[in-house]
Amino acid sequence: MRKFIFILLILTILPSVFADTCNPEPKINSLVMSATSIALTSDPWSNKVVVDLNWSLEGTTDCKNAIITMKSDLENIYFTEKKYDSIPLGENISTNMDVIFLSSAVPGNDYLQVFVNCDNTNCNTSSGFSDSYMLLFKITPLECITNENCSKTQYCKVSTKQCLELDCEICDKIENHTCISTCDDADICTVDFCGAKGICKHNITESCCQSDTDCNDNLFCTNETCINNKCLYKNITCESSNPCEMGLCIEPTGCKIYNITNCTNDLIKKTPSNEQKTTISEKIETLKGPSIPDDKNVVVIGIIILLLIVKFTFLR
Repeated sequence: MRKFIFILLILTILPSVFADTCNPEPKINSLVMSATSIALTSDPWSNKVVVDLNWSLEGTTDCKNAIITMKSDLENIYFTEKKYDSIPLGENISTNMDVIFLSSAVPGNDYLQVFVNCDNTNCNTSSGFSDSYMLLFKITPLECITNENCSKTQYCKVSTKQCLELDCEICDKIENHTCISTCDDADICTVDFCGAKGICKHNITESCCQSDTDCNDNLFCTNETCINNKCLYKNITCESSNPCEMGLCIEPTGCKIYNITNCTNDLIKKTPSNEQKTTISEKIETLKGPSIPDDKNVVVIGIIILLLIVKFTFLR
């Protein structure tokens, strides 16, 4: 019974003893940033802030698997993460971290929080041991004059001189600060659009053509032509060299020649031709005699006669 009580006592005391010997306490002594605000530029590498962190370790054991990391509600920032296998007690550690702000970062004020963590797996704890430091940081939006002042995923809103993120469709790609559809199939006779789940659709435009062959209607009595990407159809005219025949186009066979009733070649010869008609009209003009002078000639002749009468009447 005494042995059982002794063992139980040891099991009760042992965890607390172990905990006392496994208690690393990282402590951030100072944190200095090269700037607490930044005016964004189109070059991300120009939007860099350097964090100089000085920290040390207190407690009873060394720090295993130390990680220096950062958290923030600010969007579109990147930072370097530092890792150490083991940090001995009482040693001052200087850590440099680079924080990169993309030109698409959201302007405004927010906090950057730096963490120092010791993840000692042999300490039987899941929470680890850490310290943190918070710093208010201000981001000033990028000013622009043209799109070239903005990053590739942005465009310049000239009225406010702001670089704004492009809001492209799922089927679009970004090229030269513009959303360009990837659904364009270079076919003038299709309407291209982005369908569900980013699948491109191509609807064929009715009566659109690129060549005469696109307009084939499989009919014998029409001529098909493509003009300005529109199909035009014209009825075929069936002709015959025989004046007593008439041609008609009938589907689905095409042109057929029919005889004209009561029509003979002798009858056609008796009909005066254009030459004959011209000769007859000339003969009629000849029979009419001299043409009557027009009004101007009548007036002139009248004046001459009047002058002759006056001369012979008063000069005798």
